[in-house]
Amino acid sequence: MIGFAAGFAEAYNRDVAEKKAEIAQITAVKREWLLTTGMQKLETRRAAVKESKARISTAASFGFDRNAAAVLESSGELTPIIAKLTKLRASDQEGRGISKVGVENMSRAVLENVSEENLAKAINYAFDSGAAANFDTEALIDIVFSTDNIDEGFKMVGDIPTGSGAPQIGSLGMQLQGLGKLEPGKAIEARKLIETKIAPLLGASVTESGWVAEGSEVDIGRIMENAFNYYTYRRADPMLDGDLESVTADIGKRIATLTSKGHNASEFTDYDFTTNPDVFLEGMGDPNTGIKTVEMLKKPDAQKTDAQRLQEESEELIKKNLLPQ
Repeated sequence: MIGFAAGFAEAYNRDVAEKKAEIAQITAVKREWLLTTGMQKLETRRAAVKESKARISTAASFGFDRNAAAVLESSGELTPIIAKLTKLRASDQEGRGISKVGVENMSRAVLENVSEENLAKAINYAFDSGAAANFDTEALIDIVFSTDNIDEGFKMVGDIPTGSGAPQIGSLGMQLQGLGKLEPGKAIEARKLIETKIAPLLGASVTESGWVAEGSEVDIGRIMENAFNYYTYRRADPMLDGDLESVTADIGKRIATLTSKGHNASEFTDYDFTTNPDVFLEGMGDPNTGIKTVEMLKKPDAQKTDAQRLQEESEELIKKNLLPQ
């Protein structure tokens, strides 16, 4: 009887030992999988963070404000922007190249149109993403080699992001054409398109070689130049709503409004196209008498001298990058 009990106990202990060995082996396999998979995911994440921060630095090297670059990275727009700038830099000798003003305009537009909350998220990510990755590595190792937290380890590994971890703030809708200089060939095409649209409205005729007008070439020429400057100004707007064809259509509508009241070209040679044409017409008075209405004379602008108006208009054009400082 004693021998039987001893044999039973020995078999039981052996069974327990075997089960413990199996559990230990399974646990070891789990730990190995957790460590291998977790480290792979963390490495992928670190690589994504490194690439992300490199894009921000590259954008800054192109002239972008670093905070603006961080926002564009978070909105998912920085990659195509860098691709565009890289291509433009390579073609600089072909009369194209990067527009410094265009880059500055986009930086300013980004910071003016992003919410304070999203700006804070983007900046925090840009300057603190590496610390978070290091913390995850330490936490993973602690859990993998803990005897009580294997299940927690599976959850942690499953939750590790493999992307850069940049906040998702939504696209700002940046338009990229203004990042590059206006190519000479494109400028010629734009001028011809503008001339075709507005020359007839100004009393000029359009020919294969351009436009012709009798007696008012200088006045019409100034208007044409103002229209082209407005086109380049709108082209450089990263928040442009519509395409460049819509800009030329807008120019045509503005000229149509100005000429619909009986005024001739010499009366709006100083129109810069940024003002509502109806408002501009109010300041011109009656086309037959030149007399302004009482309501217009009461307006502050009507009391200004020509010199004052010229100074203010010049300052406004400088702000819009249409005149050199």
